[in-house]
Amino acid sequence: IEENYLSEFNLKASACGAGGYDVRFINDYILEQTDYPMPYYIGYMINSFVKLGDVTNPTSDIFKSPYSERILKLYDGKNSGDEINAQLTTKIADLFTDEYRSSVNTNIKFASVVSTLSKNSIAAWKTNIPTMILHGTDDKYVPYKGSENLYKDFLAKGVSPGNITFIPIPGGDHGSSIIPSGVASLTWFIGLNK
Repeated sequence: IEENYLSEFNLKASACGAGGYDVRFINDYILEQTDYPMPYYIGYMINSFVKLGDVTNPTSDIFKSPYSERILKLYDGKNSGDEINAQLTTKIADLFTDEYRSSVNTNIKFASVVSTLSKNSIAAWKTNIPTMILHGTDDKYVPYKGSENLYKDFLAKGVSPGNITFIPIPGGDHGSSIIPSGVASLTWFIGLNK
């Protein structure tokens, strides 16, 4: 909004929680795990990119059977996240092909995947709008380190520590951090308005 739409929005501040800011980093994080408890997120992301035509690989390059066939069918608006999770696996070695796991970032075969992940990532910019990033330290769905990295990147871009704030939610996971993040955000917004 700040970089492209300030003429349409009177943006005063932003509070952002547990976001998939660097999708490529998240992909690498997931591939390093033995288990990932929310395969629904992975399938949703790849399914979207394939259907948009951005990822040109067949899903069988990325996912092992039977998941490669399921990924393009499960996201029809009729299945809940839990129902989709039940049709996938949390075992990374069983979900992804060995080639994808070992060479996604180095194999030209996966260039459209890497390009799409990069294109859909949000990099820090020289913000002049007060921005807060909040994230639970025990989030297993969206890695905490991604938000921490984004915060450090904002500082490296020369953003004043007065304009960028990082709030870790100690012990918070993806779900349990919602209320503390909301309370911290509202308190911060009220404080900015004084």
